[in-house]
Order: sequence, then C-alpha cells, then structure tokens
Amino acid sequence: MDSIVTLATFLTPQEAYIVAGMLHENGIQATVINENNLYVPIVGQGCRVEVFEKDFDKAMELLKLHDDE
Repeated sequence: MDSIVTLATFLTPQEAYIVAGMLHENGIQATVINENNLYVPIVGQGCRVEVFEKDFDKAMELLKLHDDE
C-alpha cells in the first residue's frame, strides 16, 4: 500500500481545493485535510493537500507550474 504524504499547506480551503482540482485534472488523486479545523487556534495546521507518495514528484512539478501562473 502506498503511503500518503502532504504536498502543501494552505491558509484557506479554497486554495487547497483549487490545487486538488488541478491535480485531479492531471490524473493525480489528492485529498484536502483539515478544511473544518481552520478556526481552531493551532498555529501551523492550515489546510493540507495530500497525495500518494508515488505521485509526489509529479504533483510537486504541477504545483510549481501552477504557482508560476
């Protein structure tokens, strides 16, 4: 079974879902974590986008391209 890893952390669920949608469009399964815990005052939690470890490198490349736009 493939491990799940955090690709990136965002301040809002909207940002996380935009990235997760872009990854899905490119054939990478992605999950948004902590979308409902944003109002808990835990510094550094944020909204995480997680992917399978086998997809991490491709997902990171896509994320960098997305950030450059």
